[in-house]
Amino acid sequence: MLKPYEGVGSRGVQIINNKTELIAALNQCEEFQKINPAMSKKFLIQEYIDGNEGYLDFYSMNGKHLLTDSWMYVKQISSGNNLGFYDILLMKKNTLLAKSETYCKKVLDVIGYK
Repeated sequence: MLKPYEGVGSRGVQIINNKTELIAALNQCEEFQKINPAMSKKFLIQEYIDGNEGYLDFYSMNGKHLLTDSWMYVKQISSGNNLGFYDILLMKKNTLLAKSETYCKKVLDVIGYK
């Protein structure tokens, strides 16, 4: 997977399967930078892992951590090798979310986040 070093979401992210696709993706990133000149000329290359991702937001005060919301990124490959995401707000608690919440609270405690 090739993506701009700076940016947000999936903007400019490309799935790469071979050298030809890598060259095409680099050219597309250069075109993207012409439109957005503030973007860095650096790129990241990382392994693409299929599946959904999630994140949790917390409010912390006096060493107590309150889960405020939880989200899931759903990945979609669209035209060509472009990677897109959309977010889903998770409203219902389940076992995976409960385990993730417990883990995150422990991490916040360990790093001393108050």
